[in-house]
Amino acid sequence: MSTLIESVMFERIYNQPHRSGLVISHSLPSSRHLLGISKRFHEHLRDPRPTDFSSRAEVKYSAPHDSEMRIETASNIDAGASFTIQDLHCSELPRWPDPKELLGHMLPAVPDHPDTMIIIETTAVAFGDYFHQLWLDTKAGETDFEAIFLPWFIAEETTVPIGANGDRKAFEAGLDDEERALKAQIESHGLPEDSLEQLNWRRATIRKLGSVNEFRRQYPANDEECFLVAGTCRFDVGKLREMMALCEPPSLQGGLVRETTPRGRVIEFRDLPGGMLSVWEEPKKGGKYVIGADTSEGVEGEESGLDPSSVHVIDAKTLKVVATIHGYIDPDLLGEDLADLGWWYNNALVAPEANNHGLTTCKALQRAGYTRIFWRRIEDDRTRKRTRKIGWLTSPRTRGPLVDNLAAMIREGELECLDSATIGECLGFVRHPDGKYKAAAGGHDDRVVSLAIAAWMVNEVDTYEAPVDEKPEGAYIDFDEMVRDLERENRSARMRA
Repeated sequence: MSTLIESVMFERIYNQPHRSGLVISHSLPSSRHLLGISKRFHEHLRDPRPTDFSSRAEVKYSAPHDSEMRIETASNIDAGASFTIQDLHCSELPRWPDPKELLGHMLPAVPDHPDTMIIIETTAVAFGDYFHQLWLDTKAGETDFEAIFLPWFIAEETTVPIGANGDRKAFEAGLDDEERALKAQIESHGLPEDSLEQLNWRRATIRKLGSVNEFRRQYPANDEECFLVAGTCRFDVGKLREMMALCEPPSLQGGLVRETTPRGRVIEFRDLPGGMLSVWEEPKKGGKYVIGADTSEGVEGEESGLDPSSVHVIDAKTLKVVATIHGYIDPDLLGEDLADLGWWYNNALVAPEANNHGLTTCKALQRAGYTRIFWRRIEDDRTRKRTRKIGWLTSPRTRGPLVDNLAAMIREGELECLDSATIGECLGFVRHPDGKYKAAAGGHDDRVVSLAIAAWMVNEVDTYEAPVDEKPEGAYIDFDEMVRDLERENRSARMRA
């Protein structure tokens, strides 16, 4: 594919005067390799145009032709700045450090004209990352790009002979359901290759790679599969695919309204425009529920670059996700929402994350008069004194066990979640070069965190007891003391990690 794209760019640059082409990839060796393809085209011409200079980073043709082709790497945030570009080739976009920002800088450099060209080519890296969102928007007709997916079976070399007719009949009779569906898909393209021999190649390649999931990752058959199996996901991709197939829209969408009546506090669900509360199952009498919350700064919009706030409610008996809250909510208002949600779900055990703005959420939750809040147990490294602090603290010490617990519940099929957005973020929770698991570039993992906290609370809810010295409803919280305690915990966690 790279050779084809470079051949098109070379033809345009070589035959049309005063054109500027830019090739940009995730690494310098990759960018140089792509430019090298065009340079080889030039070198094999019988009587090539003269060049002013040719290097590993640029080829510039002499006047009066005066066209050029250059390379950049995605690590240069100013790539393409101060230039007018007629032909732009963006390679391996998901592997760029900040694809959204850099692409946003470069696209204005390409005039909106029928004679200009922008090509983005890549293999899928992760579900839910920036490129995945760009691909979905393009398929929905919301961008000026055209979506083109190339499945593995269009390549001529993807065949292995089967043998005599008897062998072919036995091979075809032994196809499983997935292979039969693939056979139909291959034949629908009208390709000259033998579909059975292509499936034979697939079987041989699966044996070589060691698993069918690895084959799907390297050789996807459609644009849904390529994202579902892309990257090194922390969770069981097979289980997540099964869960995704069962997802359905919430039965209720809106918000909760709190009213004070002579009979006391009343919490009611309302269909509210723009409501961030999604409900798959309303509270059941006698039901036991837990709530996990990941708090954001509340700055709204994609330009903020921040994760939204996220909340998950789990039925502690059935392990079903029954409700979620998701959106940009100010931390103090999220505390109010958590109180209403906790009361509505039978005085659920609520565990707001205590990191950063989570302190404000904890404070608002207490001010609202909600008392069934998770308090974590800690031990002071210096005094060895055991104390309790409000909220869940995600640190290098606690993040690993938190995610491991969620991974085990997903792997064992214990957790039921009908929210496709949550499953999508789990699929996009991938291993990075530094060894850490988090959302891919341009993606989010706030839903993963709040789900993991709620899943952890399932193990706490039956035996949990609030500390005896917990402050009463509406009590004053020493904010400075809470910050100092959190800083001490973080220092201690970093030393242990």
